[in-house]
Amino acid sequence: MRLRDVRSRGAAASFVPVPVLVLLLLPACRSIPEVDGAPANELAPAALLEAAETAFAEERADDAIAAAEWYLTHHFDEPDVERARWVVAEARFGRGELAEAFNQYRRILDENRFTERAEAIGDRAWEIGRTLAREKAEFFDDFGADRDVGIEALNLIVTRYPKDDRADDAWKELAAAFAADGAWAAAADIYERLAREYPGSEWRDLALFRVAEAYARQSRGGSFDVDPLFQADAALARYLAVYPDGNFVEEAEAERLRLQDEITRHELEVAEHYRQRGDLDGERLHLTNAATRFPDSPGAAEARERMAARGVDPGPDSNDLLRPRSERPPWRQGPAPAGAGGARSAGIPAAGR
Repeated sequence: MRLRDVRSRGAAASFVPVPVLVLLLLPACRSIPEVDGAPANELAPAALLEAAETAFAEERADDAIAAAEWYLTHHFDEPDVERARWVVAEARFGRGELAEAFNQYRRILDENRFTERAEAIGDRAWEIGRTLAREKAEFFDDFGADRDVGIEALNLIVTRYPKDDRADDAWKELAAAFAADGAWAAAADIYERLAREYPGSEWRDLALFRVAEAYARQSRGGSFDVDPLFQADAALARYLAVYPDGNFVEEAEAERLRLQDEITRHELEVAEHYRQRGDLDGERLHLTNAATRFPDSPGAAEARERMAARGVDPGPDSNDLLRPRSERPPWRQGPAPAGAGGARSAGIPAAGR
């Protein structure tokens, strides 16, 4: 191989296509904005900042943003950087670019926690949070970045401004946002905190009602997971006790009946499971639980009918799941009934729950 061939191949290997080279050089060739007819890089920092503030005051948002962002990029160590951030934030907020505006508001607070603009930033954070947290992604590949900014803005309200008149409103918006995303555990925690920490809030009625839904939605259904349903029923009982004339009394009473029937039918399913295994103790236990735990539910009536049809009488152990553990009678020890697969009666309560 000749030396010329080697050199040619080496040059080809290191060659960068022109379009790619242009893309790589774009940041370096970024146009320098003109401020009052002069390139921004030729102005002193103070003059550049004054020009940005003047453009904003004259409602020339594009010019204000261009000058202020150049200042932030090239004079970020100047003592007046907060003024430049404020120009960018306010100009972008006015143009509806809420996520970009919030990033600047948050930077101001991060860099100067005692800023005199704190109250005004709280006002902006509330508007941004409430607006963006309610948005839904429009496209499948949109991961809701703006909505995440909205949640972050609401978090800023409840953490930095917990005594603000809108703090309870922010908690309510956060709970609704998490519920809309199916994050029911987080929604439940927020509703509980709202009700606990803001007892005088206009949203306390709503929070004590909605938390029941957040508990119930954590269940995969009565056939699989009834503990969240018990939590939801207890939450509704609390709501009705606290707000007997509340805004959601009818809905709470109807939802309690539905939950209690779902729990009762779980007991019926477990009772049928034990019947098929030939375990009469287990069947009696869960039929009696179904009949007596929530006696007004439709499933309870069905349980009583089954008990009557099969001649099942409540035994000393039948109500054990309805009592505190310390008050439950001891289970009969000994071999399980025939067909029970070798299980001992002492193991039935755990299987039932």
